[in-house]
Amino acid sequence: MMRRRVVALATTALTGLLAVGVPQSPAAAADYYAGTRGKSGEALKEALHDIIATHVTTLKYRQVWKALGETDRDPAKPHNVITLYTGASMPWSQHGSGSSMWNRERVWAKSHGDFGIAPGAGTDLHHLRPEKEPINSERSNKDFDDGGPTADTAPGNHTDDDSWEPGDAVKGDVARMIFYMAVRYEGGDGGPDLEVDDATSRDERPRIGRLSALLEWNAEDPPDHFEQNRNEVIFQHYQHNRNPFIDHPEWVDSIFGTARR
Repeated sequence: MMRRRVVALATTALTGLLAVGVPQSPAAAADYYAGTRGKSGEALKEALHDIIATHVTTLKYRQVWKALGETDRDPAKPHNVITLYTGASMPWSQHGSGSSMWNRERVWAKSHGDFGIAPGAGTDLHHLRPEKEPINSERSNKDFDDGGPTADTAPGNHTDDDSWEPGDAVKGDVARMIFYMAVRYEGGDGGPDLEVDDATSRDERPRIGRLSALLEWNAEDPPDHFEQNRNEVIFQHYQHNRNPFIDHPEWVDSIFGTARR
């Protein structure tokens, strides 16, 4: 499936983004993932956890506002951010809890693991994205899956009682954020032990689904330049770790596909 971020971004914005180019860093090279060579499945998951959980800088929740202004910057309007589910461009300064503002959308809902806004899972930029407050509220703590009527606040997205289906342009982004969280947070550093399963539920267990849909979304919607650039900014300027599934989306099936087979 071809990505359609052009629906959300003006042609000039897309052109500007492509002109910037993704910075190349040592982390983007093979050396960053040297510990994964020859591994697959659970062994690969463990190796990636060791890599992305080591030498990480954690942010305080109030610092996330500023960081999102850089990670999700609209290349055509540098004082704006691009929201996740609708691709809207909004002034960075227009953040807060009001109905006309954007807020910090936790893609892995904080109630699924009860990690709140504490440094670590609660402030990890790899799953925090700008989104309009009404959309943030309608998605709430729902899992991810296909289906449901059109969301009231977000055309192109669908929702029912316990799940949210984002638009095609960001389905892979959402999937890779969820898979990152499940590898990054294994409970060993005082944080939650997060898992992906093949169910939808709004309970408070440290899990989220639906695995089968997320696997399909990762395959159908590969990383684009915006997502790759975001990964690089987080690594270079903020947390100093990467989402490995943006660099290597094929690793998703190696680690999580076995659970479906």
